Amino acid sequence: EIVTAIGIRDSTEISADGTDVFTGNQWVTSAVATPFLAALAAAQAVAQNPAATQQEITDAGTLLATERGNVLAVRTAGSMLANKAPLNAAIAAANLLKDYYKIAANGSALYNNQKWVTSADQSTYVAAITAAQTVANNVGASQSDVTSAITALDGATTTFTNAATVGTQTSTSTDNIAPRYQTVWTNSVYNISGSSFYGSENRAMGPHLAVDDSVASSSRWASWVIATAAAPVYLTLDFGDAVIVGKSVIKSYRTSGNSGAANGRITAFDIEYSNDGVTWNSAMSAPYSGPQIPGCANGETNADYFFTSTFTAQTAKMFRLKITGSGSDVTLLDWCLYGQ
Repeated sequence: EIVTAIGIRDSTEISADGTDVFTGNQWVTSAVATPFLAALAAAQAVAQNPAATQQEITDAGTLLATERGNVLAVRTAGSMLANKAPLNAAIAAANLLKDYYKIAANGSALYNNQKWVTSADQSTYVAAITAAQTVANNVGASQSDVTSAITALDGATTTFTNAATVGTQTSTSTDNIAPRYQTVWTNSVYNISGSSFYGSENRAMGPHLAVDDSVASSSRWASWVIATAAAPVYLTLDFGDAVIVGKSVIKSYRTSGNSGAANGRITAFDIEYSNDGVTWNSAMSAPYSGPQIPGCANGETNADYFFTSTFTAQTAKMFRLKITGSGSDVTLLDWCLYGQ
């Protein structure tokens, strides 16, 4: 009787009206709890008294059973909903992460600037997300249930992240990542802000020509837009899976009639990365702001006319060139991204 009563005590809260008790927990008023707790304390005292008579033992057990019944008769679920915001945030982040890496049996077909997991790794992680979602969908989940679900999902996230491995094919700092993905690109992965999609100079000169690994003037992105801090021009590449990028080379365009290489039009830019296309972070320690960067005339391959930026390598699905200043309309021959 005492063991049963202790279990009820530990699973019952005291409240005036249940509004401060989570829906997954039970409560009674202090008027009901007080005689029950007193009967439990008295029964424990009798049980611990070696000189207690049989009548005292019987009376203590009878009283405890009566008060236990009184508690069970009126015990009610609380009405306060558990705080699920942290759990929902963890689930949202996990749903992004589950598709973050390439799926492969091994890394033999992938470069060492790409990360991969096995389908089993992903399936295990998806199961953990599903379990967490079940708790989030449960109106009667207690705060303890929510906390446990967050802990379990955090553990699964750590395991999944630790399982990610880089490919085994050699990729060096001179390997341009962009053309490697060109075959899977569609128009939807390029986002140009502040101009029409193809630009006004020539509708055939769309942003896809800024990543075709060509410096021919006929193969350039002509935005026909002057970039400003208030109205940046963006070139966004969505790789679909996580890639590692630590170097950028901008091959900006200058017309042959302009003298000197330092006429690449762009005067301010940043390189940003994201995994959802909503939250963007700067990859550069400081965005570039200064005189016009070098530019290339038709077909020029002199590296002195390219503008190279190196930064701490970042792993992400999306990278974008954010141009916030230009001496004239932004026109790019090529934008190359490289690994570590």
